[in-house]
Amino acid sequence: MEYNVSARNPNHALKKKVADAASRADSLFESWDPQGNDEHSLCETVKEYVRLRYLLEPEDMLETEHLNHLGEASIARSLGMSIEAVRKNELDSKCEGTSSSMTKKILLTIALNKALEIDIDAETTADITTITELCDAVRAQLLQRQ
Repeated sequence: MEYNVSARNPNHALKKKVADAASRADSLFESWDPQGNDEHSLCETVKEYVRLRYLLEPEDMLETEHLNHLGEASIARSLGMSIEAVRKNELDSKCEGTSSSMTKKILLTIALNKALEIDIDAETTADITTITELCDAVRAQLLQRQ
Protein backbone atom coordinates (compact mmCIF):
# COMPACT_ATOMS: atom_id res chain seq x y z
CA MET A 1 0.00 0.00 0.00
CA GLU A 2 1.35 3.41 -0.94
CA TYR A 3 0.29 6.87 0.25
CA ASN A 4 1.83 9.50 -2.03
CA VAL A 5 1.62 13.10 -0.85
CA SER A 6 3.39 16.36 -1.64
CA ALA A 7 3.39 19.88 -0.20
CA ARG A 8 2.08 21.35 -3.46
CA ASN A 9 -0.64 18.81 -3.95
CA PRO A 10 -1.90 17.60 -0.56
CA ASN A 11 -3.44 14.17 -0.53
CA HIS A 12 -6.76 14.68 1.22
CA ALA A 13 -7.38 10.94 1.30
CA LEU A 14 -4.11 10.50 3.18
CA LYS A 15 -5.04 13.26 5.64
CA LYS A 16 -8.33 11.48 6.30
CA LYS A 17 -6.54 8.14 6.64
CA VAL A 18 -4.12 9.65 9.20
CA ALA A 19 -6.99 11.20 11.18
CA ASP A 20 -8.95 7.94 11.12
CA ALA A 21 -5.87 5.96 12.20
CA ALA A 22 -5.24 8.39 15.07
CA SER A 23 -8.84 8.02 16.21
CA ARG A 24 -8.67 4.20 16.04
CA ALA A 25 -5.33 4.20 17.88
CA ASP A 26 -6.64 6.45 20.65
CA SER A 27 -9.78 4.33 20.99
CA LEU A 28 -7.59 1.35 21.94
CA PHE A 29 -7.27 2.93 25.38
CA GLU A 30 -10.84 4.20 25.85
CA SER A 31 -12.08 1.13 27.72
CA TRP A 32 -8.66 -0.14 28.64
CA ASP A 33 -8.01 -0.70 32.35
CA PRO A 34 -4.29 -0.60 33.22
CA GLN A 35 -4.92 -2.44 36.49
CA GLY A 36 -7.04 -5.12 34.85
CA ASN A 37 -4.51 -5.97 32.15
CA ASP A 38 -1.22 -7.78 32.37
CA GLU A 39 2.17 -6.70 31.00
CA HIS A 40 1.73 -8.73 27.79
CA SER A 41 -1.66 -7.15 27.11
CA LEU A 42 -0.22 -3.68 27.66
CA CYS A 43 2.66 -4.30 25.26
CA GLU A 44 0.38 -5.74 22.59
CA THR A 45 -1.87 -2.71 22.87
CA VAL A 46 1.09 -0.31 22.64
CA LYS A 47 2.37 -2.25 19.61
CA GLU A 48 -1.02 -1.95 17.89
CA TYR A 49 -1.08 1.75 18.79
CA VAL A 50 2.28 2.21 17.02
CA ARG A 51 1.08 0.24 13.99
CA LEU A 52 -2.06 2.31 13.63
CA ARG A 53 -0.35 5.66 14.18
CA TYR A 54 2.40 4.78 11.68
CA LEU A 55 -0.14 3.54 9.07
CA LEU A 56 1.59 0.18 8.88
CA GLU A 57 0.20 -3.22 8.04
CA PRO A 58 0.30 -6.12 10.54
CA GLU A 59 3.04 -7.85 8.54
CA ASP A 60 5.25 -4.75 8.85
CA MET A 61 5.32 -5.33 12.60
CA LEU A 62 6.76 -8.83 12.19
CA GLU A 63 10.08 -7.65 10.78
CA THR A 64 11.30 -5.46 13.63
CA GLU A 65 10.30 -3.66 16.79
CA HIS A 66 12.80 -0.84 16.28
CA LEU A 67 10.90 2.43 16.12
CA ASN A 68 13.38 4.10 13.75
CA HIS A 69 12.97 1.30 11.22
CA LEU A 70 9.18 1.33 11.59
CA GLY A 71 9.23 5.12 11.21
CA GLU A 72 11.31 4.82 8.05
CA ALA A 73 8.89 2.23 6.69
CA SER A 74 5.99 4.57 7.43
CA ILE A 75 7.71 7.53 5.75
CA ALA A 76 8.74 5.42 2.76
CA ARG A 77 5.18 4.20 2.26
CA SER A 78 3.69 7.68 2.59
CA LEU A 79 6.14 9.11 0.05
CA GLY A 80 6.05 6.12 -2.28
CA MET A 81 9.77 5.43 -2.04
CA SER A 82 12.04 2.74 -0.66
CA ILE A 83 13.39 2.75 2.87
CA GLU A 84 16.88 3.07 1.38
CA ALA A 85 15.82 6.22 -0.48
CA VAL A 86 14.37 7.65 2.74
CA ARG A 87 17.67 6.98 4.52
CA LYS A 88 19.67 8.57 1.71
CA ASN A 89 17.47 11.68 1.66
CA GLU A 90 17.67 11.97 5.44
CA LEU A 91 21.41 12.58 5.18
CA ASP A 92 20.74 15.89 3.46
CA SER A 93 17.62 17.10 5.23
CA LYS A 94 17.89 16.59 8.96
CA CYS A 95 16.32 19.34 11.04
CA GLU A 96 18.67 20.19 13.89
CA GLY A 97 20.18 16.72 13.53
CA THR A 98 16.81 15.01 14.01
CA SER A 99 15.68 12.51 11.41
CA SER A 100 12.10 12.21 10.21
CA SER A 101 11.80 8.84 11.94
CA MET A 102 12.95 10.43 15.24
CA THR A 103 10.39 13.20 14.76
CA LYS A 104 7.72 10.52 14.19
CA LYS A 105 8.77 8.80 17.43
CA ILE A 106 8.53 12.09 19.35
CA LEU A 107 5.07 12.81 17.93
CA LEU A 108 4.03 9.22 18.67
CA THR A 109 5.09 9.61 22.31
CA ILE A 110 3.27 12.93 22.63
CA ALA A 111 0.09 11.30 21.27
CA LEU A 112 0.51 8.31 23.59
CA ASN A 113 1.02 10.63 26.57
CA LYS A 114 -2.21 12.39 25.70
CA ALA A 115 -4.19 9.18 25.09
CA LEU A 116 -3.12 7.64 28.41
CA GLU A 117 -2.79 10.87 30.39
CA ILE A 118 0.83 10.07 31.25
CA ASP A 119 4.06 12.03 30.86
CA ILE A 120 6.96 10.24 29.20
CA ASP A 121 9.50 13.06 29.19
CA ALA A 122 11.68 14.18 26.28
CA GLU A 123 14.88 12.63 27.66
CA THR A 124 13.23 9.25 28.12
CA THR A 125 11.66 9.51 24.67
CA ALA A 126 15.08 10.16 23.10
CA ASP A 127 16.43 6.97 24.70
CA ILE A 128 13.56 4.74 23.54
CA THR A 129 14.52 2.68 20.50
CA THR A 130 12.08 -0.24 20.51
CA ILE A 131 8.42 -0.97 21.13
CA THR A 132 9.44 -2.97 24.22
CA GLU A 133 11.26 0.07 25.63
CA LEU A 134 8.24 2.24 24.83
CA CYS A 135 6.02 -0.28 26.59
CA ASP A 136 8.34 -0.22 29.64
CA ALA A 137 8.15 3.59 29.74
CA VAL A 138 4.35 3.49 29.50
CA ARG A 139 4.16 0.86 32.26
CA ALA A 140 6.45 2.94 34.52
CA GLN A 141 4.25 6.00 34.01
CA LEU A 142 1.06 4.03 34.73
CA LEU A 143 2.59 2.62 37.92
CA GLN A 144 3.47 6.14 39.08
CA ARG A 145 -0.16 7.14 38.60
CA GLN A 146 -1.47 4.44 40.93
